[in-house]
Amino acid sequence: MGRNSWFVLAVAIMMPATLLGAAVKVGNGDDGTDLEGATSITSGKILESRAHAVELLNKLNTAGIPGLGSLLPELANSNLYLAKKDVAALPGDQSSFHTNMKGQVYARTFATPYAPTRYFPAAEGLDADQLVSLHIHEALHRSLPAKVREDESVVSRITLAITSPEASNDRIREAAAGLMPVEPTVAAQPMVLVAESRPQVPMPQRFEQPSNVGYLYRQFKDSSTPSSDSISKMHVIHSDLYAFGSSRTPLGLGLEASILKFGDSTLMGPLSISPRMRIWSRRGFDIGVFSTISLNTLSAQELKNSPFGRDVGTIGLSMRKESGLVYVENFLSWTTPGSSKQTIGKIDYN
Repeated sequence: MGRNSWFVLAVAIMMPATLLGAAVKVGNGDDGTDLEGATSITSGKILESRAHAVELLNKLNTAGIPGLGSLLPELANSNLYLAKKDVAALPGDQSSFHTNMKGQVYARTFATPYAPTRYFPAAEGLDADQLVSLHIHEALHRSLPAKVREDESVVSRITLAITSPEASNDRIREAAAGLMPVEPTVAAQPMVLVAESRPQVPMPQRFEQPSNVGYLYRQFKDSSTPSSDSISKMHVIHSDLYAFGSSRTPLGLGLEASILKFGDSTLMGPLSISPRMRIWSRRGFDIGVFSTISLNTLSAQELKNSPFGRDVGTIGLSMRKESGLVYVENFLSWTTPGSSKQTIGKIDYN
C-alpha cells in the first residue's frame, strides 16, 4: 500500500475520535447538548419561585453588600427557558445545586452578565425553597466578580448564606467579605504644595451675616363703623444690625420707624427699639428671641393725644427659614397691655 493510501486510512480512523471529543464547555458545565428545543418559561412553579427569590433578596438588602450589587437585577431580568429533555451532568456540574442523585442537571447558565438561564425537566421536581436557591445560585454565576463567578465553592457558600433560615444582611456581608477578590491598592501620590500669589479669603458662612433691612406694609380693618381717628394703614421701615455676640449667637439691635394713615392724615408713628439675639442656627433654619419697645412719645402730636397713644412692650420668639433668595419667617410674641388718657373739655377718657 503506497504512502498516500496509508495517509488516507489514518485520517479516516482519526475523524470519529475527533468528533467524539469535540464537545464545547460553556457556563457551568454545558457541553452543548442542551442548546436545542428550549422553550421560554412564561408560567409555572419555576417562574413563580423566581418572584419569591427576588422578594428574599429585597428583604435582605443584598444590593448594599459589596460584590453583590448586581445580583438582584441579574436574577430578576434573566430570560428563563425550559429544555425538552434532561441531560447528564459533566464534571463542571458536580454540585448539589446543579444535579440530582441520578446525575441529571437542574439548570445551566453562561458565567457572563445578562446571560439566559436554561432549566431542565429535573428542576420541576424541586420544591419551592429548592427552586429559590437554584435561581439565586445561577444568578450568582453571572453577577459575582469575574475572578470568582466560576468558582463553584464560592458561589455555593454565598448561596447558602443567603438562603439560610437565619440569614441576615450582616451575616451575608460577613460571608461575602472573605470570598470577594481583593482589589489592588494604588500607592498614594506625594502631595505637592503650590504657593499662590493671591491672598486666600475664606468664604463667608450664612450664619455670620444675619443683619438685614426691610420694609413692611400693614393694613388694618375696623369691625365697627370707621371714624375719623381710625388707623387704616401702616408703613414700617426696619433695620436689624447684629453687631455683637459670636458668629453663632449674634446679638444686635433693631430700629423701626413707622408712618400711619390716621383718618384723613398721614402721621409719624411710634419709634420701636428692639434688642435681638439668635440662639440656634442649622441648615438654613434660625430661631431667635427678641423684645420690642414702641415709644409713643416720638409719635406725631395728633397720635399722642388719641386713644392709640401709649407705650407698649413686646417679647417673642422668631423662626426663620432661608432657601436661596426666599425666606419664610414666623413670629410668636406677647405684647404688654397699656393705657392712654385723653381729656376732652372737663371729661377724661381712659
